[in-house]
Amino acid sequence: MIQKADSGWRRKENTIAYWMMTPGLILYATLVLLPMLWVIYISFTAYDGVSKPKFVGLENYFYAFKDSYWWTSVMNTFIFAFFKVLIEAPLALILAVILNRRLKGAAWFRTIFFMPHLMSLAVMGVIFYFLLRPFEGVVNGILQMLRLIDTPVDFLGNPVLAMSSIILIGIWGGFGINMVYFLAGLQTIPQELYESAEMDGATETQKMINITIPMLGPVFKIVIMLMIVFTLKTFDIVKVLTDGGPYGKTEIMFTYIFHYFFNDSSASPQHGYGSALGVLAAVIIGIVSIFYLKVSKNTKSAV
Repeated sequence: MIQKADSGWRRKENTIAYWMMTPGLILYATLVLLPMLWVIYISFTAYDGVSKPKFVGLENYFYAFKDSYWWTSVMNTFIFAFFKVLIEAPLALILAVILNRRLKGAAWFRTIFFMPHLMSLAVMGVIFYFLLRPFEGVVNGILQMLRLIDTPVDFLGNPVLAMSSIILIGIWGGFGINMVYFLAGLQTIPQELYESAEMDGATETQKMINITIPMLGPVFKIVIMLMIVFTLKTFDIVKVLTDGGPYGKTEIMFTYIFHYFFNDSSASPQHGYGSALGVLAAVIIGIVSIFYLKVSKNTKSAV
């Protein structure tokens, strides 16, 4: 009797749980799953957003593999992501270690560093556009006032400076949240480990290499994973600052895809081809994510 009562109670709990999950599943299917299936379907058609979609099979995908501008945007995305992650991750970790020492005013610095993450990326792009523009730009004004330059520098018009500016702005907007993640991880490391290391005469660098980084391994893995995914999906900052210019040197995957859905020229939008590029972008991000997870797992196993 007890087993039957327990079994009936479990079935009742499961039924209630399924009913509670239903609204979320409906929203997920409506707002995520159906649009994804629609994009995949449209990617096999010639569609301008107005007329009836015309099925063309793999034609859009074949054209994408021959589209040199698309692969240039993919390369630019990887360049942006590589340097952003390479600089941002160590910067966030170092600042987290410093602010974890309970310094006077540390709470204020945490808030200041975290604030950019709360700002819209599009708004951030607009602000930095006015700061970096060659004429009446704040940055050029300060550099000229300090007599570091004689003529204004076109930060967003020079191919190298434009990409460098976008990378630095991306780092400024993202390192705060990663610093918070590292701070949370640092709080879980037993202080006895550092005290033992100090008794053995370990330096700050040795404690960082032998204690902090290994103990932050799981957090580091998650932070890098999130940075890779969100960086490869970047759109707002580049769209507002350069819109892919100059000469396509800062064109990244999602700004390139944007042009096919919202064409500024007289040509009609090409939703079919844009959808195919969107699917390819999702596949690229998925492959990079899986590759990173596999490499990080093998590294952890080797250790």
